[in-house]
Amino acid sequence: MTTDDTVLVANVVVRNQAGQVLLIRRSQTHPRLSLMWDLPGGLVEPGEAPEEAAERETWEETGLTVHDLEKYRERDAERDGRSYKFVLFTAMTDSDEVELSYEHDQYRWITAADIPELDLPERMREVLLRLTAAQ
Repeated sequence: MTTDDTVLVANVVVRNQAGQVLLIRRSQTHPRLSLMWDLPGGLVEPGEAPEEAAERETWEETGLTVHDLEKYRERDAERDGRSYKFVLFTAMTDSDEVELSYEHDQYRWITAADIPELDLPERMREVLLRLTAAQ
């Protein structure tokens, strides 16, 4: 969704009952950042609240239902001449049974100890280290 020409994107740090965080890897055919680890999420559709998009995108990309959704932070960015607002949520799930969409080819439940070995954008690495350390 766009508001005042700003593209809204919602992502979710999903934790399981063991306290692990879910990462999903973009498939080789993904148009942006293929084969990079990512969090569930995507564009907020017209008329949709960021919270609704976070839950919908998590379901579409992983088959997981989340609960206890909480906004963690918002961040504005400029990319390719467009304005973006990224809204990051945290949430819980009661299942470890991930069913990936065609957009992703792998998933991992991780802990803080796994983060250094993963190919992650630096901004995501910092957030994940902060959130996993807080457990």
